[in-house]
Amino acid sequence: MCLLATCLSKEALNRPDIELFEKAQMALKQALDAEWTWERGHLFQIDLFIFFGKQAEPIKNYEQIGLNDESKNIFSEKMIKIILLTEKFKENPPLASTLFASDTVFLTVLKNFRILFVGFPLLLWAIYEVPNISLRIGDKNSILVPFVFLILSSGVFVLILISMYLYRKSNKNEKG
Repeated sequence: MCLLATCLSKEALNRPDIELFEKAQMALKQALDAEWTWERGHLFQIDLFIFFGKQAEPIKNYEQIGLNDESKNIFSEKMIKIILLTEKFKENPPLASTLFASDTVFLTVLKNFRILFVGFPLLLWAIYEVPNISLRIGDKNSILVPFVFLILSSGVFVLILISMYLYRKSNKNEKG
């Protein structure tokens, strides 16, 4: 009985047909009469009534059942609270912000590592040009070239460190 009610309920929720709603409602009524504590069945029933815009009916039914049968009163009150909370949720849905990381990954990396993207090509250009300048002057045994390579290589390392610092700083700001 519960399996039939479950299948009909899911079918009625997937296809908004009033005949399916009525069949599912009858199956749920029979299943819940046989097994009152079947919580999922009650939730299916609530979902069906809300989906088809008949929220007032289950509230009246649960109030009547709670008044008639004391043993079902607690469960009826619980279901009424669920219905009221669902209505409240539909009236005031929560605002949710969504981050689309897949679309903005490139922009985020470019923003956080902008110093590296600008500075690294400039350092490579300087590493290429310093020996050429030294060769143009004619100074083949210059001590300046290895010193410049050392300075420029440390510049690459500093660029990486600054970029990492900016990246961590922006992540801390985003997280709060």
